[in-house]
Amino acid sequence: MPRPLLPMLVLAWLLLAPGDVSAAWNPEGIDLERPRLLFRAGDLAGIQARVEVEPWRSVALEMLARAEASSGVALDDHSIASERIKSRAARTLAFLYAIDRGAVVEERPDPFGAPLRRFVAGSPEQQQALGDRIRDLLVSLYPRSRLAVPPPLGGWDRDISTSEELLNWASAYDALLGAGYDFGASRATIEERLASLAAELYENYVHPETANGHALDHQNNHRSKSGASLVLAAIALAEYEAPPGSDPNGVRDPALWLEYGLDQVDLVIRHVTVAGDGAYAEGPFYWRFSSQNLIPFARAWDRLVGGRSWRVGDLEIPSLWRHPLFSRLQRWMLDMTLPDGSLAPFDDGNPGLSYYFGAVPPGLPDAAAFAWRAGRSPAPWNTDGNVDLGPDTIVLGDASVVPAEPEGSPTAFYVEGGNAVFRSDWSEQAVAALVLGENGTAALFGRDRAGLGVVPQSHEHLEPGAFLLHAFGERLALDPGYISFPQRAAVNQPQHHNMILVDGRGPVDFLASSFFFWRNDLAARPPTDGMATLSDTLDTGFLDAVSVTARYDGTRVAAPTLAQPLVRRRFLFPDHRYLVVADSVETRPGEARTFTWLVHGNGGGSSPGSFLPLPTGGRWTRGGARLDGAIAFDAGAPDFSSSTEVHEEPDRSVLTHSALRASGSGERLRSATILYPTRSGEAEPVAESLPLPGAAALRLVDPEGDRRLVVAHRAGEGSSLVLPSAATGLRDAETDGSLAVFDARADGTLRIAYAERATRIAYGGAFILESVSRGRIGISLQEDRAEIVAENADPALLVRGLDFTPRTADHACSLTTTTEGPIVGLGRERRVVLRADAGNSAPAADPGVAPVTEPGQRIGLDGSASCDADGDPLEARWELVSAPPGSAWSLAGADGFRPELLTDVVGPYRLRLVVTDPSGAESLPADLVVYSGRQCRNGVDDDLDGLFDHPEDPGCAMPEWPIENPRCSNGLDDDGDGLVDHGADPQCLGPHSLREDLVTCGLGFELALVLPPLLWLQRSRHRRKV
Repeated sequence: MPRPLLPMLVLAWLLLAPGDVSAAWNPEGIDLERPRLLFRAGDLAGIQARVEVEPWRSVALEMLARAEASSGVALDDHSIASERIKSRAARTLAFLYAIDRGAVVEERPDPFGAPLRRFVAGSPEQQQALGDRIRDLLVSLYPRSRLAVPPPLGGWDRDISTSEELLNWASAYDALLGAGYDFGASRATIEERLASLAAELYENYVHPETANGHALDHQNNHRSKSGASLVLAAIALAEYEAPPGSDPNGVRDPALWLEYGLDQVDLVIRHVTVAGDGAYAEGPFYWRFSSQNLIPFARAWDRLVGGRSWRVGDLEIPSLWRHPLFSRLQRWMLDMTLPDGSLAPFDDGNPGLSYYFGAVPPGLPDAAAFAWRAGRSPAPWNTDGNVDLGPDTIVLGDASVVPAEPEGSPTAFYVEGGNAVFRSDWSEQAVAALVLGENGTAALFGRDRAGLGVVPQSHEHLEPGAFLLHAFGERLALDPGYISFPQRAAVNQPQHHNMILVDGRGPVDFLASSFFFWRNDLAARPPTDGMATLSDTLDTGFLDAVSVTARYDGTRVAAPTLAQPLVRRRFLFPDHRYLVVADSVETRPGEARTFTWLVHGNGGGSSPGSFLPLPTGGRWTRGGARLDGAIAFDAGAPDFSSSTEVHEEPDRSVLTHSALRASGSGERLRSATILYPTRSGEAEPVAESLPLPGAAALRLVDPEGDRRLVVAHRAGEGSSLVLPSAATGLRDAETDGSLAVFDARADGTLRIAYAERATRIAYGGAFILESVSRGRIGISLQEDRAEIVAENADPALLVRGLDFTPRTADHACSLTTTTEGPIVGLGRERRVVLRADAGNSAPAADPGVAPVTEPGQRIGLDGSASCDADGDPLEARWELVSAPPGSAWSLAGADGFRPELLTDVVGPYRLRLVVTDPSGAESLPADLVVYSGRQCRNGVDDDLDGLFDHPEDPGCAMPEWPIENPRCSNGLDDDGDGLVDHGADPQCLGPHSLREDLVTCGLGFELALVLPPLLWLQRSRHRRKV
């Protein structure tokens, strides 16, 4: 090598070596005027005015009171708790300094009223003293990543503490600089300490060995919180350049923190932990916890870049603040609130906490509802946390928003998220129940951008088909809570939830499946049982419903198999007043199991309530309400017992309660359960088992509520299920369905009749509803109104026995009066309201048939079959309410009947259509689910048999497939093609194919052609003509 080149190469190496030079972050088109994080300079006047009025004045006073706790903490006390107090105080006080409202005065505008405390500008001396106080806190900040520090100052999971401290310190520093505070020589010290804190946290994540590999275990809220704080630190220190030679590892560059943080937040939120409909997989508690970092990050970053996407390497990172998934997540949090406004404590979640509804993005469709809920919770307009969101709430405040209850039905279904919420209304005395049925991302088995599993994940409880119930201001059927991460094993196991155990067990531990087993093949299905699916949702004015399907028995397997029992739970919410649960459990022939139904009521044990065992179940009484639980089986009486279990109270105390256990053994069992809440001062209801051959049946009488109720559940359908008056106390009732609910008043007049897999319902000796095809049919009768559901294939429905002549038909296509009764013409919408009054009929939405598509295809949708009984012209409005994690879908023409959807990721895309007539009357929302990717490869349980995708589910389109073809599991090569059994030989009935056809999903081609007419002939035997 020529010698003159050597000095030049050495100089080039020195200049390019990442450890030696760190450049400031100053991208083109970005306004770096300070302050950059808490607010922008143009916001100042509005913020100053806002702290003068409620609720933001109280928010400011409360956050100031929390900040004053720092005055008793020594500056050199760097314990986790003390540093949290100091850093939080610095952010709050810096905000007040920056808005020039650093003093509080007490006035008494009414001589006889309470004094009024308000914020004012402090004197120059007061302002200087406040700034100096914040400066002293910043100068003394702890500059180490606690992930790399041993206890007690750090620990394997203390990156979350560092992320919170970093966010608080960076915000305080930026706010003071933006307000013109002169740090003098302290500025360089503060910047170096802040840079050290951010750089080490960044290094611990990109080079996990620098912190004993702990960051590899943090794939959830730890990672998103840390990423968010690194971005904010990078913005605050955008001009920072590490002194030459001070950065040998190349980690002190704010541009690196920013890009890494953006990437990690996007990965965790849009891909790994949030289901397509907005449900957060770690549960409401951990989204509340995450949002303490994510809300300040998302709004500051969005404001800085004007809402545009940002390129990080080959990735285009959208603004989270404006992303529809983030908006859906906020609505999910609203739906996950209990009647008192606190968050439902499922998965790892402490009870009694309030969310930050005052700090959600402004301008969302539910803004009025968010403001309403913010003021109606155990902690109204709550901002408390390790990061106090008081400044964010004040900056985002909008006095033009008038708080109002959420519009539309209070019941909500998050199918992809695995959450079903039944709610009578939005009052504090409402009856509300939450049902769980999670899988995939929602069960914390999320995947990265390449489709590989992200492990480990640790905040999921093992509770497929579990539920909780609140009523009349009381917590009645318990989800036990969280306590804390080290103590969670006392409340997170299957036996701690209201679910069905198989031989005393539930699913295998999800954390172990994630941590130890899935990592062996991250492209495969999660190696665990208990993945549950919500389906068959129903939301009407008189009855709501959802089904949960899962397989589990606590056996460690590579993937669930047919050897594991199938558990199907059907939840009904009749009259929006009580729960009915119709369960079916089944095993393979010759493999009887013991099944145990659990109901954890909030009474007995050390709880302040009582528990009373009853012949058909038990009664729990707590405060102003009680819960009666009754259970019956179709084969013998349940074996009842009770146990003492643990739960967490909102004040963090741990108490015990009595759990009811109802057990039975067999290969197949059907059950009926009634969970009936009443006020404790009212007359007690009486529940009894109802002797009914081949059925699980219960009756309940509530004298105070003027209610007589009968529930029957059986295995088959077709033959008459007769409920005689002498046995039920109602009038004679009959159906040919498998599940029936009859709800009448004390005088026998019918309130609700509902049946599933039925063609008819009769009451009082006369048919009320009749159809040709089987399905879910029901009716609610009032003096001049009838609400009907007919989820079957019939184009019309005959209604008998009405006490009025209907003149309008909401959500129907037509209404025809005959001597037999009105005939209601039906389209895709199967929920109809008949009214006696003349007037406008609301239209019915029909989103059409879901087309088959593959990622990357643009498909047309067609809602033109939407109809109106009056024949009025209609307008359409489409909305995409769920998409697979990570999707960058697009929906063009959403304000017309024929929009176009572009899918880009395998999985379900859920669209919602609402049509409006010229009078402004709207249809009920109608959902259409488009699956991108072929059956058996789309990540869902297509046939609801508790199995997902080929080869785990060889007959993915028919749950009956393995039963109809037992030869596929006999250890023989039945068809002579050299392959034996599923999944090696998924088409064992014929050698024409060596692999499963992904359209017929396990059916041989010939059988696929023959099966539809065979099924039609079978059904025709049971048809009755109208």
